[in-house]
Amino acid sequence: MSHVLLFSILAAAQPPQVDTPAADCKFFLYPVGENGVIGKTPIIAPNQVSSLDFHAADAMPGFKRWRITLTPEGAAVNEAYSKSHLGEKIAIFCDTKEVNV
Repeated sequence: MSHVLLFSILAAAQPPQVDTPAADCKFFLYPVGENGVIGKTPIIAPNQVSSLDFHAADAMPGFKRWRITLTPEGAAVNEAYSKSHLGEKIAIFCDTKEVNV
């Protein structure tokens, strides 16, 4: 079984986020409650990410496609969380900047 997750999203990044090199982005994934409040503890933290790349989304100017590979620990956490939280919202951060998706 592969411990790698390919996670692709289209992120409508604000200008400072567009200019942030992938190598400098510390990726965080947080739960979002029904009331819209972002949780304090991340689901996925930088130490659970083995690589992160940004690519232009040709069909959608101004958008970036993210390719995120998780560590085995991160993949296990993601799998467990995803199974028990289907349909719930998440918040994605690059360092302290929330990414709009």
